Amino acid sequence: MNRNFSIENQALVFDKAWPEHHKLELQVGNWAKFFSEQEIKVIIAVALNYCVHHSALKIIGYLITAEKVSLLVGCTTVRWNEIKPVFYEQTAARITALLKQNKSDQLSNWENEISDEQINGLYEEFPFTNQYLILLLTGRKVDLPYYNEELAQLKDQMDGYDFCSAIDYSGAEGPVLVSTSWLKTNNTKKSKWYEL
Repeated sequence: MNRNFSIENQALVFDKAWPEHHKLELQVGNWAKFFSEQEIKVIIAVALNYCVHHSALKIIGYLITAEKVSLLVGCTTVRWNEIKPVFYEQTAARITALLKQNKSDQLSNWENEISDEQINGLYEEFPFTNQYLILLLTGRKVDLPYYNEELAQLKDQMDGYDFCSAIDYSGAEGPVLVSTSWLKTNNTKKSKWYEL
């Protein structure tokens, strides 16, 4: 256990490597009611990967659940606000494609609900402030000299997450393309694409 560990010191390492970045949580909107938990996560992963390939998005860390997306993005070439409309449009396109593929009765409901104004309602954006989770999602080992229940619960939960950048930082390939070598260089790690 490192007695010199502090959240502030670890945050400084991250901030030095990525001086311009966004930490945000996106609460999944009503569109989730049309899909299973796995389908929701795949829709989001495909939309994020599209942005990596076509909009120069640098993902440093992420956690995708059926309810929210915790996201850490680097802003070396483009800002999140420039990529956000593309991500939202890709989410809407993936939703439509999957509903058509499933020959869902919900397709007409979805098409009636979606419009340019409503695309912005696909997610509700909040700041991402959980420093323990940020460190865990970016491959950092967090050992405190005392027991912390929140940290212990997060570590236990991380083992069960299949759409999480901790997978990439462990050396395996996760479903979203992640810039894992930011401690050394800023190369994007190649990963699998999940297709709808």
